[in-house]
Amino acid sequence: MAQTHPAGPAQTEPAAATIVEEQEVESVRRLLALLEKTFKTSRAYGPSHHLAQQFMQQLYETLAAHLAVRGTLSLVVQRFEFYCRGEMVYRKAAQDENLAFKLYGAGIRELSFSHGLSKETLSSFLETLGAAYDMTTSDDDVITRLWEKNLSDVSIVTAEEIVKNQEAARALIPQDSGTLNTPISRLSAITEAEAARQADERRAGRPATDATKGSRDSSVQAISATEMAQQAKEAAGGEVEGAVYSPLDLPAFEVSPEELDQLALQIKAESHKDTPAYLLDMLKVIIASEKSADVLSELRGLFRGIFENLIEEGNWTRLSSAVDKLREVHRRKDLAEEQQKTVSDMLDSLHGPKQMEALESRLNADPHAATEDLLVFFLHLTPNAVPSLCKLLGNLKSEQHRMTLCDVLAAQAKEKPEPLIKGLTDPRWYYVRNLLVVIGKLRNPSLAQSVQPLAAHPDARVRREALKTLSMLGATGTGNPIVGVLMDPDEGIRQSALTLLKTGKYATPFSVWTPVVTHKEFLNRPLSELRATFEVMTKLVGAECVPYCHQLLTQRLWTTRKKKQYLGALAAEALGQIGTPAAMSALEAGKKRFNRVIRNASVAALTTLRDRQRRNL
Repeated sequence: MAQTHPAGPAQTEPAAATIVEEQEVESVRRLLALLEKTFKTSRAYGPSHHLAQQFMQQLYETLAAHLAVRGTLSLVVQRFEFYCRGEMVYRKAAQDENLAFKLYGAGIRELSFSHGLSKETLSSFLETLGAAYDMTTSDDDVITRLWEKNLSDVSIVTAEEIVKNQEAARALIPQDSGTLNTPISRLSAITEAEAARQADERRAGRPATDATKGSRDSSVQAISATEMAQQAKEAAGGEVEGAVYSPLDLPAFEVSPEELDQLALQIKAESHKDTPAYLLDMLKVIIASEKSADVLSELRGLFRGIFENLIEEGNWTRLSSAVDKLREVHRRKDLAEEQQKTVSDMLDSLHGPKQMEALESRLNADPHAATEDLLVFFLHLTPNAVPSLCKLLGNLKSEQHRMTLCDVLAAQAKEKPEPLIKGLTDPRWYYVRNLLVVIGKLRNPSLAQSVQPLAAHPDARVRREALKTLSMLGATGTGNPIVGVLMDPDEGIRQSALTLLKTGKYATPFSVWTPVVTHKEFLNRPLSELRATFEVMTKLVGAECVPYCHQLLTQRLWTTRKKKQYLGALAAEALGQIGTPAAMSALEAGKKRFNRVIRNASVAALTTLRDRQRRNL
């Protein structure tokens, strides 16, 4: 861990003479949003999960690009915010999952990343920040763990370092004096006496001024001496005799209105308590310790009400926190059977019909709801929620929300993909396409058989997605439905089908190709598509297509002469690749054709075939 000099307080406020680079600030805001999403996903589903790794890769690439341009990224850490160049770039009012609060609570006041940061270092930093810590059982806090890891290109400044700074120490000296230890009642008496003295001066016709410097110094010394004696006497359990207080005994420091305002804000922040989080922590403790069936039943209803209220409010951050606390309890090994069942029921109630309907209504009413917090909440659900999530996916209006749900289903439905397959028969094209996106992410070849029929779906968008999904599944076996796509009116879809068939993983008889290559529209295809079709057909069918190719070499060319002779040339090339005696016989027949294009193609194919046969001898 690199060490840097403590940052002064002025870094938390933008200097008047400093020009804030808007592009850098916006870049940092995006970086921190991505950092939070990565951190939450890793905490919710583990760093080894593919979704967490995907976000980590995206975060690392974005941060590396930022550091390559800027060199370093320095963040001043406040209680709930991060600042960069004097601008607030991150703020979360709640403590739960608040990165700034985690660092601030650990005593970190500045965090810096340097150019050259590795992905492993970034991953270790997030892992250290997200590790569980119990101050009652562990001596290693966040700072200690960061120092132990000795992360290169990551620097921190702690509150302790700031206090040890000489300038900061001098600023704190007045607060250690005996004057500040004076009881409030005595200070009030001194203040009243001073006010009376100034009033007497005004009545006598003299300006109402403070005491002279000499008298003030002597008063301060008297106060110090008196207070020291008083404190010593009180510490011994007695009283001080002869303690006399002068009306001039005033505190020897001044506080400006601005400093008073700042102190008031700090006191308010210190006294702030996140009441909902506090109550949830209490409920978590009660669930883990209570064994009464009646009480546990009441707790189930209480948590169900909490979930419903948070969903209605759209408070996804708080909802995720509540579920996370339940999951913590659920992972405990010391729970009784009834307690374990209660927590399981609470988690399962999240995807109940009533909750899913409320969630649907809320998301459809707010299409711009933050997907990061929503993603974390969905990932907290159990695999039993897959059917409910599939139903929700079909009813959501926002494409962004549906894509978020697709990521969740890709993680949750690996072991139970049946609800996905069942939904492929749904009449809503967008729902079927979303399910295909999820199936493609599962990378399970056994699902290809259910996907293949969708290559003939009435909607072109579904057909296109079905071919893309089949390519991602890497399936083998019969490719009959895919060959049928070669008659699709959309050229892009036909090209996708050819690309898929070109992998050679499918077995197809020529009878499946016959409707394609004999269709009247086949001649009107682009020449590049015709060539690709012959290449794929030759590779998959082989000798079965020799009669068809022979017929193309010998057919009459009275109409559409140019296209037919081009097909004849392609047939000659295919026969040369097949190389069977029947193929050679067909090429010999092509050599005798009057048409020069077909004749030359047949001669070239025969020559190539015989050269290849000689090399193989």
